[in-house]
Amino acid sequence: MKINSLLGLITLIFLNACSTTTKKEAEQNFQVFNPILKDTVYHREYIAEINAIQNVEIRSRIHGIIEKIHVDEGQDVRQGQTLFTISNSSFQQELVKAQAMHRSAVTELKAVEIELQNTKRLTDKNIVSKTDLDMLRAKVE
Repeated sequence: MKINSLLGLITLIFLNACSTTTKKEAEQNFQVFNPILKDTVYHREYIAEINAIQNVEIRSRIHGIIEKIHVDEGQDVRQGQTLFTISNSSFQQELVKAQAMHRSAVTELKAVEIELQNTKRLTDKNIVSKTDLDMLRAKVE
């Protein structure tokens, strides 16, 4: 019986303590503030690298030194637009060399054609063999 009375007394004290704290919290007043609304701009700089979805590499089919770049990186280009100017000094030297070789070949052809005409006359008179005439014809071709 003493235990029951003791438990009953503890329960009453506990319930009384809980009910008083609830009443104190309900009675408190709080100050209410309204925030000030302003337009604000935030400036922040970030270090980043931006890559395109599709990256196209442009490579020249010929070798040379780039003299001038006509477009900037990332700029739109159209078909047939000049992108770069490549130094043409080496190509000019090769052109002069090829022209000299062409003149040399034309001169050699003229000499062989003259020799062919002379050999035809000599073959007609049976002075030179027909084999020499055939060799000169092959040389002309």
